[in-house]
Amino acid sequence: MGFLVASIVERPRKNGTVSYQVKWREPDGSWGSETWGTQSEAEMWVRLLDSCDGSSAEARKRFDEARKGGVTLGEVFDQHLAQLTNVGPYQLKRYRSAMDEHFATMTGRTIAGITRTDITSWVNQMRKKPGRYGQPMAAKTIANHHGLLSACMTTAVILGYRPDNPCKGVKLPKSAHTEEIIRFITPAEWARIMEHMDPHFRPFFQFLVGTGLRFG
Repeated sequence: MGFLVASIVERPRKNGTVSYQVKWREPDGSWGSETWGTQSEAEMWVRLLDSCDGSSAEARKRFDEARKGGVTLGEVFDQHLAQLTNVGPYQLKRYRSAMDEHFATMTGRTIAGITRTDITSWVNQMRKKPGRYGQPMAAKTIANHHGLLSACMTTAVILGYRPDNPCKGVKLPKSAHTEEIIRFITPAEWARIMEHMDPHFRPFFQFLVGTGLRFG
């Protein structure tokens, strides 16, 4: 993905304001030009062109879809997952479950219409949602789900569906739990454990301890 040339040039107007002209190279080698009233719109147009390999026709189609309400959070979420290359089937299943369980009220909404206020409202709703054992949802769990939503919004920005990520800067709940102090066993303690371990398993566990590998 990526096109040959694209640039944004500021154009002063007679009334003292500034417009932003985007110039790019089409796939057939011809030049295209579009002028926008704000820098954020111009940058969004560049990202759209980039995601469409420089084709202004395809970029315009996506732009119109986003503005007319044709692109929803659910659709962007599918596109986001399709672009992930470092997660396996199990994690993808977890992401989809999280989207179905925690974002059902937003997946049908237009991606361009979701605001920062919507995100803060969602965070407050999550704080009231029961987590494990009927207790309030943990702050870390809310942060994890917020991270998934923010990643989807970043994908929406990259694809040109909106100019910004409304999740950025939203304050998340802080954990009220005291962090546990992690204590590592000493070499002498490990040696005592090895003395009482079945000799058959000693090489395997020495390998785990020596390399830092885990069963996961």
